[in-house]
Amino acid sequence: MQNKKLIFLVPLILVGGFLIILNQSCETENVLISDPSFNGEYKLAYSDLPGLENSNDIKLGGFSSLDYLGRKEFLTVTNGGPRLEKETNGKPDVKYLVPEFEPEIVKLKLEDGKISIADRIKIRNLFGTIYQGLPNQSYANNKINLVNNDVDLEKPGIDPGAITFDPYSNSYWIGEQYNPSILQAAGRWGEKEDQIGNVIRRLKPYEGLRTVYQYQLANGGISGLELLDNKNMLGVFERYLENYPIEVDSLGNIHIIDTLEIYKNRRRLIKFNPNEVAESGEQGAFYEVMDEGYDGVRPEDVHIGDIAVINDTLCIVNEYGETNGNKRNLLVKTVLPDSIWFSSLKEGIFGKSIETLTPHELDSAGLSGAVKRDFVDLSTEMDAPPVGITILSNHKVALLKKNNYGITNNNQDLTDYDVIKEDIIIKVLKLDEMF
Repeated sequence: MQNKKLIFLVPLILVGGFLIILNQSCETENVLISDPSFNGEYKLAYSDLPGLENSNDIKLGGFSSLDYLGRKEFLTVTNGGPRLEKETNGKPDVKYLVPEFEPEIVKLKLEDGKISIADRIKIRNLFGTIYQGLPNQSYANNKINLVNNDVDLEKPGIDPGAITFDPYSNSYWIGEQYNPSILQAAGRWGEKEDQIGNVIRRLKPYEGLRTVYQYQLANGGISGLELLDNKNMLGVFERYLENYPIEVDSLGNIHIIDTLEIYKNRRRLIKFNPNEVAESGEQGAFYEVMDEGYDGVRPEDVHIGDIAVINDTLCIVNEYGETNGNKRNLLVKTVLPDSIWFSSLKEGIFGKSIETLTPHELDSAGLSGAVKRDFVDLSTEMDAPPVGITILSNHKVALLKKNNYGITNNNQDLTDYDVIKEDIIIKVLKLDEMF
């Protein structure tokens, strides 16, 4: 693993090796839709955020992922709603503060240092029912300890963590955490305005995605989606896949083989053609997060916030996490050569998932991870890590700061919380060396 001294760090201004946010005048760029350049920090004040129904103090938030639409508009999506969490015996205890919450696609507009909400779109399933933010009963039983006594788990529920707009199919692609799954929702389907946000199809384990994904940790599903070209979609998982092999005895009883090591530094990358996924399936790859020796953050505590595509073989991901007060907040330029992608058959060559293959088995199967190229430490730029990344022109990136409906709960007490004025922040940085 690389040492800290070998890492390319960019704090702020390209003077003596430092990088600043450049204050340039607006300029017209030769892109599909001409857009002026963005610079600096943009803010939507907490007091200006819409309130949530059935809550007197919590504002809209929980935005995850970021995609640039053009004309100064950005796309994001809310997660499954405001909640409190703590961990008990390896499973999160979850209390939903607004059980009626319905996730939304949200369009943000940036201008003159401010963010405004341009549109809010409800997400409906194939039958026209609006998705709620609660999990279904089977997921709750297996992945979380639900502490609410009066929540309805019979309605369809999603926990979005990623979104990108596909102009070729005029639809929104949404990655979500519960199954995990990928939803295709109509951008403007037909002539009826109320069809926007309607899910056209849903890919999930057993149904378009690999069955092994059913073992994904809670809060660890798809956190980034991006168009790689006009045919393929690229996705990344937030956390490692906890997948122990099983064996069946002579009586038909299933036993988990928990003696194998899970390599918790591996994060799944997926590539698929949305129009051919049923026939050709997906291709897999993996990305290894920085070792604990870099900054004291354990691999199992590292999250991937989002992914942004530079070109067909280069992308940017961000790693963030905290262990015993040690924090990480990195942007990583990553190389995606053709040689890293593999089929599900190749992954299962030893009857094991990628997370349980030893380094020797990886070599024997001809599998290697994505290649890290450059790093940018964002800790001097943002007091919270980004959960959304999108690339602008002129070597700029827009970063959506992690937000949580203004909820703070430092004592991990699920009976109490505070609401603070947590503004929505998008920061634009010019990172020449990342391109």
